[in-house]
Amino acid sequence: MKVATGLKPYKQGNLDNLCGIYAIINALRWGLRHSAPISESDCMALKLAMIQSLEKRGQLIATIEDGLSIPEFTKLLKTAEIWLQKKKGISQLTHKPFHTKRSLPLETFSMKLSEHLSNQKSAAVFVTTGRLEHWTVPTDINSKIIKLWDSDGLQWFRLQNCSCTTFDEPSLQTLKIIPSGLFLLSFSIANSNTLPSVRWE
Repeated sequence: MKVATGLKPYKQGNLDNLCGIYAIINALRWGLRHSAPISESDCMALKLAMIQSLEKRGQLIATIEDGLSIPEFTKLLKTAEIWLQKKKGISQLTHKPFHTKRSLPLETFSMKLSEHLSNQKSAAVFVTTGRLEHWTVPTDINSKIIKLWDSDGLQWFRLQNCSCTTFDEPSLQTLKIIPSGLFLLSFSIANSNTLPSVRWE
């Protein structure tokens, strides 16, 4: 899959742990790149909305210091959904296919992600732990690598170095993809008269 000309992921700062916020913004930009590109000013407004959401819940300092947990990421993703619908007339469907799984075969994860990303109006985000604790945006996956559109400049993960297990499950691999931390996003553009409600699966 080719990246739109001149489109590059925003990068997080070196002195914060805001990769979760950047991952949400970059996922929306990726999923809407062909149908409803999001401007830089839109991204700034969305980032501010998410920061304000964290501040209201007393989670801003903890996020800057330690990053986003899966529950906090879920709340921010809902903030982004509401913002998209209100400001851009775009409906976002969010699906967590493995939200109850502690571990699963990497092939199962790969097949689900590949199937989802075959739709142009789609994006995904997942979180890793182990040698790297990080939220990132996958753009494609094959038998060897997961291609990324990443806020820290990462281009891919080699699947031979990955497992798909929860935080405390033992693994021979040094990079763990957390099953319950996979979020699949799909987008549709509202018509001029009716804005669809935000849906959550």
